[in-house]
Amino acid sequence: MVVDEAILWSSLVLLAIGLSLHRMGPSFRRSRFGFPLSLIGVASFILLPEKLDDAESEVYNSIIELIKWCTPFVLGAILVLRSSSTYGEPSSSGLFLGWSVIVTSWIIVYLERASVSSVDVIGASSSLLGILLGIVLVYIGASLSERSVGLKSYSDPLSQEEGELVRTILRRRLGGRWPWRLNSRSSCF
Repeated sequence: MVVDEAILWSSLVLLAIGLSLHRMGPSFRRSRFGFPLSLIGVASFILLPEKLDDAESEVYNSIIELIKWCTPFVLGAILVLRSSSTYGEPSSSGLFLGWSVIVTSWIIVYLERASVSSVDVIGASSSLLGILLGIVLVYIGASLSERSVGLKSYSDPLSQEEGELVRTILRRRLGGRWPWRLNSRSSCF
């Protein structure tokens, strides 16, 4: 039916517009409309289409299949990033749970795309073992090369002229807005 196809494509357009508006950030007043438009797009995509033609049915089914594995993958990636020391508080249980969710999404993809046979499992395991071995060897090589170079010596502290030059550059760049106060007797430089 023509109405269902129009609903399908308009929901995708609404989702794209909503994401674009949401990405504008808080400095633009239009950004507040991003999340509601995205939500309307997702809701109309999932709830409204009933009888679709072949082309739209194929698009609809492929997006639904994408959501099945993409949702756990994104949630696992967010959990891994928040549990790493770079982007959040380090947590080994959070890392384990996040990677478990990511592996689950990979399993979902694999089970939907191919039949599982012992030959496939052996081939995939061999490939994974080779990739892991390569990563371990690169890590060992990098750590050995960094250890062999070592720290030769420490640099000398700044002289009085160099310290004054740094103060002058910082005053020019910051325009008098100092997060800290430096006086002429500061031992910082």
